[in-house]
Amino acid sequence: MMQQSGGSTSLAKPSVRNPIMAQIMALFMIWGMVGDLNKITGGSRSALALFVPMYNMWWLFSILPGEAAAAKQKAGSRTPARGGFLYLMFCGYALASDLNDIAEGR
Repeated sequence: MMQQSGGSTSLAKPSVRNPIMAQIMALFMIWGMVGDLNKITGGSRSALALFVPMYNMWWLFSILPGEAAAAKQKAGSRTPARGGFLYLMFCGYALASDLNDIAEGR
């Protein structure tokens, strides 16, 4: 058998993270962004729809992008809202990007 020269090498280990807490934090961030969206549109959409099975996919794919498009139109933004598929797969990114477009006047 061959031995490594120079002794044993120790690899740095990453921190242990709780995946459920990471998901909860993401939901709170989306909850806050939906509140910002409601302030712009004057709507009353609730992020509680994220907790309803099957309806949450419809809400992310259809309703939320429509609300973002309405908010962008109301704010006079020239860039179109992100698509439903992007909202369905990466909701946090898509909603934050659309709200940033409104805040920066793009």
